[in-house]
Amino acid sequence: MAERAPLIPGPGAAITTWVESVPGEAGIGPAEVHVWRFPLGHPGSSNVASQSALREVLSGYTRTVPREVEIVRAPRGKPMLAPPSAEVHFNVSHSGNWGLIAVALFAVGVDVEQVRPKRAAPALANRFLTQGERELLKQREATSGETAFFMIWTRKEAYLKAVGFGLSGPFSHVDSSGSRLPDLDEHGHQLAGDTPWAVEEFFVDDRHPATVVTRAKQLALRSFTLRRSDV
Repeated sequence: MAERAPLIPGPGAAITTWVESVPGEAGIGPAEVHVWRFPLGHPGSSNVASQSALREVLSGYTRTVPREVEIVRAPRGKPMLAPPSAEVHFNVSHSGNWGLIAVALFAVGVDVEQVRPKRAAPALANRFLTQGERELLKQREATSGETAFFMIWTRKEAYLKAVGFGLSGPFSHVDSSGSRLPDLDEHGHQLAGDTPWAVEEFFVDDRHPATVVTRAKQLALRSFTLRRSDV
């Protein structure tokens, strides 16, 4: 069997350097987003692995033990830390071989997708992507091939998660194609004026594109591979 060629990142997608670390070793700055990746292991254990990794990562920022990390839900269902740790924001995603946890001192959303070409059907793009996203997809396909669809998809999901709608939000009409993104009203329609949401695309590995969306004027991304404390 021929060796599978690596995917080519799209324009703006960072070639990420992952530093193995334990949560709590690096302090987080006011403009930083820390993204932690961790392997999922057995496919059936993805949710368990994600919850275990999440508590371990958050314990490093809240200075508590993992089992005492208290997670509550915002009105639209977005997970958040309970006071007095609510100033630390986070978001979780997993797909294929990897899970991701994004941590910041402002609202944040993250999404990762495993590239599966059979899922990148034109019917999905026509049904769920906006005109702006389809135009961006067409531009990206020339250089990024099959990965382009999944990068656009991660932008959309990360945006919805960052603003608090989650994946139950108005997926088909929320447009994530801009270099910066506006706030949304209660129905998911974009508001005129300021564009406070920054977008950063990157790769977890060559088969897993990802995007972080954060409410920040400038975004400094730091990327870590979670070194489990129980290993």
